[in-house]
Amino acid sequence: MNSLFDILEQFRDKLIHLYPKNEIDSIFFLVINHILGFSRSDYFLNSYKIIELKNNNKIFKILDRLETAEPVQYILNSSHFYNLNLYVDKRVLIPRSETEELVDWVIKDNIDKELTFLDIGTGSGCISIALSKHLTGNFTAIDISNDAVDIAMTNSNSNNVNIDFIVGDIFKHKFITKFDVIVSNPPYVLNSEKINIHKNVLKYEPSDAIFVKNDSPLIFYERIIDICKKYMNPKGLLYLEINHVFGSEICNLLSKSFFVNIELKKDINGRDRMVKAKLN
Repeated sequence: MNSLFDILEQFRDKLIHLYPKNEIDSIFFLVINHILGFSRSDYFLNSYKIIELKNNNKIFKILDRLETAEPVQYILNSSHFYNLNLYVDKRVLIPRSETEELVDWVIKDNIDKELTFLDIGTGSGCISIALSKHLTGNFTAIDISNDAVDIAMTNSNSNNVNIDFIVGDIFKHKFITKFDVIVSNPPYVLNSEKINIHKNVLKYEPSDAIFVKNDSPLIFYERIIDICKKYMNPKGLLYLEINHVFGSEICNLLSKSFFVNIELKKDINGRDRMVKAKLN
């Protein structure tokens, strides 16, 4: 059996070829919180405590899976997003911090208003669930994947929010209502960028939720703009997460499509990552 200190050292030794040290430590703390209920401060108080055999074995089974580059969120079936705990598995994209920044923008702009919201490409439901926790109104979310919508509904129920989920293809679906706010984090990473993507993403996360063809990089944004023209109320707001290399192109698309007050916003890493626009 091992102490927590010993286990952390083994995490660092076995995962260093996959992740930087600070990320390995973060993964380790997620695992011991999941298995032992220990926080970081608990670790420092108990770092030389010997872990009982049952829990020791559970931790090392997780480490074995981590060595294959399987994301810790899928192993634990848990992802933290905007102070929420969400169930995730390989059927949905793991929510990212950049998307938290997008959600934060929407919330700050629309607090104390009662509006209708549409989340396009909901995946785990992270955007619509976070919005419905902080804003007042009616919330709708759509995804082409039955599996994704099943997971989103599970997360909606576990977080005690009411969202109208739709399984549908946005290139075909006809909505029966109009919306004040439309939000989307669509696929936007080019297939040619796969060479720079971490193997845990390429091997385990759903590629259809991430990648687009090189010859049609803005296909989802073009369709979302069409949806706005048909199903957005006058003066409605559109919020998009984007590939930073296409910021100016997306802004030009919006400008040509009767949107005004277009804002391109950088993420915490200084990259153009979000766009907001108002339908004129």
